[in-house]
Amino acid sequence: MDIKQLEAFCMVVRQGSFSKAARVLGVSQPTVSAHISTLEKELGCELLIRTSKSILPTDKGATLLGYAQGIMSLRQKALEELSREDSRYTGSITIAASSVPAQYCLPELLSEFSREYPGVSYQLHNTNSLQAVEEVRRGKADIALTGARVENTNCEFTSFLKDELVIITANSEHFRGFNGNFPRELLKKEPFIARELGSGTRMEYEQLLRSEGIEPGELNTVAEMNYSEAVKKSVAGGLGIAIISIHAISDELSSGRLLCFNLGDKAMQRDLYLVIRRNRSEMSTAALFSSFVLRHYSVEKD
Repeated sequence: MDIKQLEAFCMVVRQGSFSKAARVLGVSQPTVSAHISTLEKELGCELLIRTSKSILPTDKGATLLGYAQGIMSLRQKALEELSREDSRYTGSITIAASSVPAQYCLPELLSEFSREYPGVSYQLHNTNSLQAVEEVRRGKADIALTGARVENTNCEFTSFLKDELVIITANSEHFRGFNGNFPRELLKKEPFIARELGSGTRMEYEQLLRSEGIEPGELNTVAEMNYSEAVKKSVAGGLGIAIISIHAISDELSSGRLLCFNLGDKAMQRDLYLVIRRNRSEMSTAALFSSFVLRHYSVEKD
């Protein structure tokens, strides 16, 4: 039993697929299958139940999974602890981030990380989710924090924080009677302020709307804007309504400048993602920061 076998086992269970696990690990599917097969032969038992729709651990597989996750976690902590005094952890990390994580996650993360690793500096690229992922893919950024997942990019996406998208309106008599739930039929009629193409917020709310039977083209879009601050001010001024992260409007809600609503009686939830290139160096300063982000938000990573 070795680390690669346990890593493959944990990833297959997490992804529910040999092919997806292989993509995340940056290896071939036969390699993952060989790791699992060797592990099962060595332990003398079946670890996974394979069906046409899913892959689940057997009872013994579930027992091994708990130990394997503990081993992987201890391995990562050991690497981090041993590297704390290592002079390699200096220099600069380039981080590309979309608007919500850039404004509401990174300030706290960088402050705390800097206290542990004062020799590290940062270059920040505030952009939309699509461009942030592209910068990581092309090697222009070490890490990205985004509001959406982009497929077929040779990047690894790990959810680090749950977010909620809400409909925001001006604080007017017209909207105050909705009691927290925005009527679905009214969403298509009200003037709507959209985020720009490539925005993670836009990609996610369009997907969520489609799941509720509302096509984005049916919205009465009157403007597209690149920044959440511009969207909020335009909504408060009465230009239209919008959909935005709940993290972005705490001040406006407290002051009464904006109202927020669910879509009907349903909350619109999404993930915020940490994005890195596959096959990156596990001992780089950027990898250390990635581990710090996941630890900060109590994310267990295989």
